[in-house]
Amino acid sequence: MSNNNYKGINQYVINQVQYHARSLIRHPSIHGFEVEDLEQEMMLDYLLRIKSYDQKKASFNTFVDRILNHKCASIIENAKAQKRGSGMGELSLDSWLENPDGENDELPDTASENSYIHGLQIDLNMAAERMKPKLLTLMTNLRTHSMSEISRITGTPRGTLYESLHALREDLTQHGIKEYLH
Repeated sequence: MSNNNYKGINQYVINQVQYHARSLIRHPSIHGFEVEDLEQEMMLDYLLRIKSYDQKKASFNTFVDRILNHKCASIIENAKAQKRGSGMGELSLDSWLENPDGENDELPDTASENSYIHGLQIDLNMAAERMKPKLLTLMTNLRTHSMSEISRITGTPRGTLYESLHALREDLTQHGIKEYLH
């Protein structure tokens, strides 16, 4: 049961927000969230969008249901995008690392790293050098954003982005990355 308090909010909206939050918390992509946090995020989205409600277009219940369904889908997409981008960090080649004693050491030896990952990085860099700028931008954006987010940021329709994703996969396949694609 939620500890959130929504005085002054329509009871139907409260019930739907609580229902969607409980359903969403069980989704496999959602980790590290509390039901109360999800409820607040959905309620905030509802409060921001209620101003655009037009009873000529849909009933109030339909409007609320669509808002909450879209917000749940957005939360799931964002969680999946975070998973895709995890484990990918950037390291400056000019930086020095400090050992536990506080002394500076040189950067770690890349030969001791996983050769599969190292090979992938080399092959991706070579493919990126020959790639069209549009596809390179898409590949870079996919590290940290979902397709919906990229669509919103760039103003490009999702259908066009998915066509570009198909072209990106073909381009990578032609440049020797096929063995890495699943």
